[in-house]
Amino acid sequence: MTTPPAATSGGGSGSSGVGPLETFQFELTVEPRNLRDVVRTVLHSICFHRVFGTVRPKTIDLFGMTFPAVHEAEIERMVEDQTAAFCRQVEAKACKRVDLFVYLLHPATAGQRQPTSTAGQSTAADPADQQRQEAHASSSSSPVSAASKSLKSWATSKTMSGYPYTWLAHAFSGGSGQAAEAGAETARADGDGYATAKHQHQQQDAAEREKMRLERQSFETWRIRFEVVSARSERERLRLQSTTAGQMAEFLDSLLVFVDEKKAHIPAIISADLCPFPIEIQSVAIA
Repeated sequence: MTTPPAATSGGGSGSSGVGPLETFQFELTVEPRNLRDVVRTVLHSICFHRVFGTVRPKTIDLFGMTFPAVHEAEIERMVEDQTAAFCRQVEAKACKRVDLFVYLLHPATAGQRQPTSTAGQSTAADPADQQRQEAHASSSSSPVSAASKSLKSWATSKTMSGYPYTWLAHAFSGGSGQAAEAGAETARADGDGYATAKHQHQQQDAAEREKMRLERQSFETWRIRFEVVSARSERERLRLQSTTAGQMAEFLDSLLVFVDEKKAHIPAIISADLCPFPIEIQSVAIA
């Protein structure tokens, strides 16, 4: 279902003294095989109308339609990087709905930009550090397990040496004395689950704080919601592609109306840079 663009006034301007925040919103239904092309086209279309500097234009052909794009290395690299990151997030988390945000920030906030969050990204470990960690884990992984193995070894020798309490030795040698180890394993599993949940919660908090920061520092926000739907048949695939094509045509029309009507909130351009206003892009999975 397509949501028409909405310009929302109020908030977001902070103490910059410029116009209110304006927000463009739209929804697209996309099949996974078309996701990369659609995201790339959406980002190029937004950048073409919002980098404000002098650009060399080019076009993108998609679904039999022509969309505007920017033929500048800096913008093309940003679009490709953000498109790849968006698609990786969808694939890694098996997301069905993801919001793509494009923020245009006030010039005064350029020096306040925080380092890009690495939450959710994997980093390569130093091999020596990894070996030390594995050795430490091996030596201290389970005191209960080590004690259980020692007890079982003792009990086995007793059952073969005429030990007077052979019933006790048989019980331990057969594994009956390992309940404590099983309990410890369960406790460790519960602890791991808690740590994972805590880490995910921290990631969500960090993403929400970053979103709030960007909203405070931006004068314009674009929110495109992607609903990713997998076709179960060729007939359904064609229907979905037709739906996406119709929505993309409507997206372009709505974009042109928005950029033509919403101008008062844009700060004065005092730089000849290609991007006089910092641009930040963020993707947020919707539960």
